[in-house]
Amino acid sequence: MEQADLKKALQDAERLLSQGALNDAEVLYRNVLEKIPGQADASQGLGLIALHTGHASAAVELLQMAVIGLPKDARVYTNLGLAFATAGDAASAESCYLKSIQIAEKFVDPHLNLANLLLETGRTEEAADAYAEATRLAPNSGAVHYGRSMLELRQGRRVAAIAALRQAIDHAPSLLPARINLANLLYSDGEHAEAVIILE
Repeated sequence: MEQADLKKALQDAERLLSQGALNDAEVLYRNVLEKIPGQADASQGLGLIALHTGHASAAVELLQMAVIGLPKDARVYTNLGLAFATAGDAASAESCYLKSIQIAEKFVDPHLNLANLLLETGRTEEAADAYAEATRLAPNSGAVHYGRSMLELRQGRRVAAIAALRQAIDHAPSLLPARINLANLLYSDGEHAEAVIILE
């Protein structure tokens, strides 16, 4: 495959992937791998598709192939971490997130994913530090504030959780889980009218 053809195929596949056209993107990525076995970008693309379609083990295998060709790409390690986490391997996921942070310490995604993982595995103090760093790096991220809200709830800080959820919605109005959680908290506090408005 000529370099120009490879570049176009990968660009087209990435565009289709971002648009949610997973089947069409998969065809292009597989075509690249047929011509260039082990091609890292195509392996990563197929790994993401496997992850999105619930095939975590296949995603891990494909993303491990991608890491071989892209050993300095923080995004690949972050995606591999997500695949490991989805497959239930928290230790390997944490290792990947830390590697991603080592490569690109200002890249917020591995910080947030690490915080979420630490919270899920009961390491709340470490999760708090990771959320704090993610907030420092991306203070306008709805996903970061949503993650913070889960930490606040876990630690019994209801008022702080509501505040974090409001921030999440301010920065990401379409973040449905944040709206649902905030509405539930408001409703249980007797703020029925506002809870309804939040869900509109």
